[in-house]
Amino acid sequence: MLNIIYIHGLMGVYSPEKMDILKKYAHNLLTPQLDYLGNPNVFLDLLELGKTTKIDCIVGSSAGGLMGYWLAKHWQCKALLFNPALAKLPQYEQRKDIYAPENANFEHIKFNKHKNPYHIIIGELDDVVLPKLTMDYLEKNENPNNYQIQKIPTLAHRIPLDVFENVITNYFEEIF
Repeated sequence: MLNIIYIHGLMGVYSPEKMDILKKYAHNLLTPQLDYLGNPNVFLDLLELGKTTKIDCIVGSSAGGLMGYWLAKHWQCKALLFNPALAKLPQYEQRKDIYAPENANFEHIKFNKHKNPYHIIIGELDDVVLPKLTMDYLEKNENPNNYQIQKIPTLAHRIPLDVFENVITNYFEEIF
C-alpha cells in the first residue's frame, strides 16, 4: 500500500466517492484542504508534508495538478495529473527557485509498464485549462521521457466519477 496525496483544484473540494476509490490503493491518503487564493505559501505548506511522510504518488487536478507537478520534482515520486494547469499560472515559472529543485532526478524510480514519472490526463474538451497550452508547456519545458499523455476526447475540465475511477484503477494496477 502507498502514501498518496490527493490535491484538489482551485475552487475544488474532495469528493468522498473519489477518495474512496483512492483509498483502495492507499495505506495513507492525504487530502489537504487548500486556499490557493488566500494563502501565497500554499506550495511551501504542501512541501512540508513531504518532510514528515514519504509520498509515493501524487494525484492532482487542475491547480492541484500544477502543485503535483512541482511537488513530484521535489519528492521525486510519481504523479497522476488531471488537466494540470501548467501554463495557466505563470507566476510559478517565475519562482523556480522555490518550485524547481536543483537535483530533480527521476532515475531511481522503479516503473513497471510505464517509465514516466508523470502520467497526464488531458480532456480535449477542457475550456478552463486549454489542452494545447498544456502540451506546448510540456514540449517546451519538460523532458519527454518524464511524462506520458493520455488524451480523452470527451473529457472537459471536471472529471466525472466513472472517468476518475477508470483512470485511477488502470494507473495503479499498471504502475504499482
